[in-house]
Amino acid sequence: MSETLLETLPSTIIDLSVANSDIIETILLRLPGKEIIKCRKVCRKWNKITLSLSFWLSKEEYDGEKYIKSLINCGKPLFCENYAILSVKKPFERNILFDSNPNGKNEVKKHADPRWNFSSPGWVYSSPPSFLPDNFHPEFVDLFEGCLETTSSRCDKTCIINIKEIGLSPHLMDLYRPPIIFSEWISNQTDCRSIYWATIRLLNERHQVIAVKEKEQRFEFGELQKWIKVEAKIESYPSGIQYIFLSSVIVIDEFETNPCGARIAESEVIIKMEETSPSVNG
Repeated sequence: MSETLLETLPSTIIDLSVANSDIIETILLRLPGKEIIKCRKVCRKWNKITLSLSFWLSKEEYDGEKYIKSLINCGKPLFCENYAILSVKKPFERNILFDSNPNGKNEVKKHADPRWNFSSPGWVYSSPPSFLPDNFHPEFVDLFEGCLETTSSRCDKTCIINIKEIGLSPHLMDLYRPPIIFSEWISNQTDCRSIYWATIRLLNERHQVIAVKEKEQRFEFGELQKWIKVEAKIESYPSGIQYIFLSSVIVIDEFETNPCGARIAESEVIIKMEETSPSVNG
């Protein structure tokens, strides 16, 4: 670096430590949320500015978002006072699963949250869904452009979610026990009899199961095809939750030609901003 350049550098540096708080806030609002969190370490003044609810409401307004405002408008108290994490992670009242994975190695993984583990080879992605023609229920509605389908007699998929990674803490979960809802849309194929299970397991720090909720849906052989939303909801669970473990299982136990045709679409996990009573077991 030349001496001339070194001589000019001090005059080009702006000392923001003495800047008015309004000016600092205006600058910070233009940064991505994750970068704002890092900027808290600069000094106490910056940290204080970014701790307030009003700052994050302004940040969301600047970005054209309304997440925290929508939670406030529900008329319920905010469970989390870390408004930065609340705004950036958005852990409540929305689907915390992604519906795609651009880095997926095949079509199945490209159309699912990257945390899903497809433990059996019988999964395929089909767009449009490959229904058996002329076997639709009178209430059938064509809801999805594509879906996951099974091509073997048993197909499993599992997903594990670390609550800290989605912006929640074990203390918050122990304090409020917010309901956790796992749902998927399921459809059958008329020439197969199938059983579907949606299961939520809550795990502690040792990955031990502390609570389970399972929902079953059966389709009989010859039953006309339609989409059904299956929902498993768990609440008032014991303390100590660190992980949410999801599983979907489809078993085809009677079929005419091939053990295939069961379908899954729109997997969702929603953590409600509601309080439930503690489990009788703690």
